[in-house]
Order: sequence, then C-alpha cells, then structure tokens
Amino acid sequence: MYRGPIRANRRVITRNAIHHHDGVYVFNSGRRWRYQRPVIRQRYYNVRVRPQVVVESAPTEAGYIWVAGNWSWGGGEWVWNAGYYAPDPSIQVYYDDGSWE
Repeated sequence: MYRGPIRANRRVITRNAIHHHDGVYVFNSGRRWRYQRPVIRQRYYNVRVRPQVVVESAPTEAGYIWVAGNWSWGGGEWVWNAGYYAPDPSIQVYYDDGSWE
C-alpha cells in the first residue's frame, strides 16, 4: 500500500489483479475485453525446431501491460501458452482519475 502524499483532488487506489474467466478480462475500471485464442491448425513434434511466434493483438489498458504468449515444450509436442495482462511494474501510484506516477 502506498504511504506517500495524497493529492486533495484524487484518491490513491490499489490495482488488483485482473479477473478473467472463459476468455473475458474484467479490469478495475469495469471495462471488459474478450480474448480470442489463436487457432493452431498444425501440431509440432520436433523438439529441435520451435514453431513461429503467434502474433496476438490486445488493446492497451491504462496501468497494465500485455505479456505476449509463447511456445513451450510439453514433453511430446510444442504447446502454445496464451498471452495475458499484468499490472505495469513501472507504475508505483495509481489514482482514481486514471492518472499515475
């Protein structure tokens, strides 16, 4: 919790983890966004050759960053791990008017 100065015209708020269920992200602001998982039509079994990166596009959200998805070896084939939103670590203080320091 932030213990620094609080400006009189706005309050400091805590950024909670983003809630997501069944591909729908719900942000602190109440905004919702549905994640469309990319369709992987081919299976990759060669451990020596990593598949091409899948480009995911996600809208920007104040105070959060999009962490891109990646491929990982699942023991028998390559598996796609979807991207996700995370709180921006460079923002220390977040205010209720959408601004930050």
